[in-house]
Amino acid sequence: MVLAKFYVTLDNGSCVFLPGQEIKGSVHVWNDEPKIVNGIYVECRGSAQVSFTRTEQQMNTVYRNGRSHTQVKNITVHFGSSENYFKHRVTINGGGTNRLTLAKGQHQFPFSFVLPHQIPSSFEGVHGNVRYTIRAVYERRLKWNHECKIPITVNSIMDLNAIPESSIPVQASGFKTLGILCCKSNPITAKLWLDRCGYVPGEKIYFNAEVENLSRKTMRGTKVQIIEVREEKMNYHGVHVVDYILMFFLENLFSRNTWDRIPRESYPRIHKRKIQSGSGMGKSSHHNSSCCLFKSPVLQYYRRILQHLVATAQFSVDPGALSFNLNVFHNLLIGNVPLRSSFAHFQPRIVGHTTPTQSDSSSNVANSGDGIASLIANDYPDLPPPSYEECMFGGNIREAEDSEHVTYGAGDSYKPRYLTYG
Repeated sequence: MVLAKFYVTLDNGSCVFLPGQEIKGSVHVWNDEPKIVNGIYVECRGSAQVSFTRTEQQMNTVYRNGRSHTQVKNITVHFGSSENYFKHRVTINGGGTNRLTLAKGQHQFPFSFVLPHQIPSSFEGVHGNVRYTIRAVYERRLKWNHECKIPITVNSIMDLNAIPESSIPVQASGFKTLGILCCKSNPITAKLWLDRCGYVPGEKIYFNAEVENLSRKTMRGTKVQIIEVREEKMNYHGVHVVDYILMFFLENLFSRNTWDRIPRESYPRIHKRKIQSGSGMGKSSHHNSSCCLFKSPVLQYYRRILQHLVATAQFSVDPGALSFNLNVFHNLLIGNVPLRSSFAHFQPRIVGHTTPTQSDSSSNVANSGDGIASLIANDYPDLPPPSYEECMFGGNIREAEDSEHVTYGAGDSYKPRYLTYG
């Protein structure tokens, strides 16, 4: 084995960057013996891809016994597309006709480049992704190359203070009836309202709801969900993907004036009594209940391929068997800089002196020297520093064009990391 070790490190150990930010790092080579190589270079690439399948009907005309018949067959059609945002290549040493002689021992080669300004945030989904990777190549003559590939996360800043509608109270309401025609019931009405629609990951959402059951049927229960809806399109064909970021059930609104606050990652059922029928007993309300917004992706627009992401707060009333739920919902704005009015709700964090490594997958406080944290601290010095959390959804950075000799740093599984508060 010519190389004992070949890997890449970044000066920013969190591996999270802003569009337009400079990336600095080093390529490390441990040589067991002197060797002449063609060169060492680093590539940084940003791209997006989407792929999905749809079942379509295909009609064919067949002839049997002198007569034509129409034959319908279900076929699976595959759709896919991709686009490249940028591809930077930095030659560290050697290349072309200039070969590099490496002596035995440990070598470190620094590199740097600047990300483009107009690029979207990193994203990983079931049917597509927006992904940024750094690949270092140790190029050998007439032999396979050593390669090391690591992912980085790009976070575009979405400041809720710059979006006026994020601080405006919102509400949604709806109704439905049971049965049909002469057997139609009196309406069941539901209402959901929030003091605002702009939030950041890790922040509590305080919501209020009201149900009025004028039918003769007892409602089975209710639930609140935070839903992420993705629409992914390619050549006028698309697929809708619904991810349930957060869901918890609330039963027996009628029996309590104030709901219990639900702790994070806990979805208990509240009592077993149902929402009774009748105009007098059937009205129940729920005020200032809270749920913690999970570490969900920062919602951005993803150019032509991944059309858009929408986060929605949905309040559902379950009428019971043989009836569809009554759903009322309102869209949310999920940013990564909270409203100034909510700064007091976040606990100050003590910034550690240790630098997180690229393999850290738990919550890490953003270092004061981090580009994103520094930018936010300059604009909002009274805001406690955020931390980084892995996204709920991830992917695999191994691609079809990767050779069998590629190593993947901390591994080929990858989850983007986003700013979060708590």
